[in-house]
Amino acid sequence: MAPTQRAIHFTPAGQLGILLILIVVSTLVFTLIGLVSGSAVAGCNLVENMQNYDNPELVNGLKVMQIFNSIGLFIIPALLMPFFMKLSFRDALGFRKPEKRLVIAPVAIVMLVAIPVINALVALNENMVLPGFMSGFEDWMKQSEAEAARLTEAFLSVTTVGGWLFNLLVVAVIPAVGEELLFRGFLQRLFQDWTKRKHLGIWIAAILFSALHMQFYGFLPRMLMGALFGYIFLWTNSLWMPILAHFVNNALSATAYWMMSSGKLPESAETIGGRQGDIGLLLAGVALTAGVIFWIYKNRKMIPDYR
Repeated sequence: MAPTQRAIHFTPAGQLGILLILIVVSTLVFTLIGLVSGSAVAGCNLVENMQNYDNPELVNGLKVMQIFNSIGLFIIPALLMPFFMKLSFRDALGFRKPEKRLVIAPVAIVMLVAIPVINALVALNENMVLPGFMSGFEDWMKQSEAEAARLTEAFLSVTTVGGWLFNLLVVAVIPAVGEELLFRGFLQRLFQDWTKRKHLGIWIAAILFSALHMQFYGFLPRMLMGALFGYIFLWTNSLWMPILAHFVNNALSATAYWMMSSGKLPESAETIGGRQGDIGLLLAGVALTAGVIFWIYKNRKMIPDYR
C-alpha cells in the first residue's frame, strides 16, 4: 500500500510568505502574457495606448489583459498553496457543497436586496473629506478614482449581448472565483488560525480585500461586502457560497450598465438608494438585507463543521 500523503505544517507567517512569493512571480508572468495577448486583440501596443478608451478594440484588449492579471494575482497563487502544503483543494480552500441547498437562494438574494444599501454606502464614502494637511493626498485619491471610473465606464458600457456576456466573464465570473479563492478560501482562514479569532480573521481579510482594489472612495462598502462574504463562508463552510454572492453582486452591476447603455434602464438606476429622496427605498433595503442575513445566520447549524 502506498504511503498516505501528509500535510506540511507551515506557520501562518510561513504560509503568508510563500503566498506573497507566489503572488509576485505569478502576477509578473501572467501580466506579461496578458500584455502580449491583449495587444494582439487590440491590434496595437497596450502600453503605448493604455488610456485610449474610445477605441473599442483597445478596450477589448484591456479586458483580455485584465483576465490574465486576475488569474495571475488571485487564482494561481491560491491554487498552488494546497500543493505546497500537500493538502487537497477541498480541505485547503473550502470547496465543499453546502449541506442544505436551501441556503443557495438566500445567498444570491441578499446581494439583490442590498443594492440600495451598497449605493448609499458608496455615496457616504464619496462624500468623505480629509483634513486640510492631507489635501495633496486627497487630490491624488480623487484623480485615481476618476481614472478608475473612466476605465469602469469603458469596460461596462456595451450594448450587445455578446459584449454583456464577455463582461460577465471579465468582471463577474473570474473576480468572484479568484478573489474568493484568495481572500476567503486562504487568507481569511490563515488569519483566523493566526489570531485564534474567527471574527478578526474575517475583518482582516475584508480590509485587505478592499484595500487591494485601490479605490479609496469605495473602500467602506467594499470592506463591508468582504466581511459579508466572509461570514457567509463561516456560516456555510462552503467557498461556493461567497463565490455565488460575489458573482451576483458583480453580475448585477455589469447587467445594469449593459441595460443603461442599451436604453433599457435610466442612468439614474446606477445610484438607486444613494440619492436624496431614496430614504424609503434605503430603509426597505436595510430591512430586507438584515432579514436575509439573519435567516442565513439562524440556519447556519444546518451546516456541520463550520468554522
